[in-house]
Amino acid sequence: PRVSRAAAGALAEFGSVSRYCYQHCPVPLLLLPSPELQAEAAAVAARRAPAPPAAPPPRPPAADEILLVVNHLEELAAVWQWLLDNCARKGDKLSIWHVAGPSLSGMPSLPTALSTQMRRRGLGEVSFSHLYSSTGDNQDMAEQVCQMAERSPACKLVVLLNYSRRGLVQEALYGSIASHLSRHCPKPLLLLQQPE
Repeated sequence: PRVSRAAAGALAEFGSVSRYCYQHCPVPLLLLPSPELQAEAAAVAARRAPAPPAAPPPRPPAADEILLVVNHLEELAAVWQWLLDNCARKGDKLSIWHVAGPSLSGMPSLPTALSTQMRRRGLGEVSFSHLYSSTGDNQDMAEQVCQMAERSPACKLVVLLNYSRRGLVQEALYGSIASHLSRHCPKPLLLLQQPE
């Protein structure tokens, strides 16, 4: 299902169709940014891009980038094959942003093993990074994702494992990454339900 996002306001989450969908939809949900957010992101990316040479040599099309945000690296095992089969093309770049610090299993080699498997399946590049907020604020981490997506002209999609089923009161008090991204992400946002 596709749902266009409503404009953000002080009480945008109360009664939001997008919020209801991402909390209750049992299948992957694609949220598309408003035309205004898309135009703003394109302007930021254009300002950051180097000026083209007078006569550019012909180049193959640039690879697209997918930003994947996960809480725990172990969750990748459940989603990476689906992501490659349904969202990526050969040669694309996958940037995995890890929210929750070190691997729960204590397996420091997990990113290396997954990178190797993903490259064998045709991805051009796989990178792992950590999202960090000194206060642990979900909105701060979500804003970092928005800024990364906005600054990357190659970014075509932001993918997030959806954890936003804790209820409106908890979300209003503590926020959630999904809530912030559903209103502010300048690129298409795909919310995947965590397998139960």
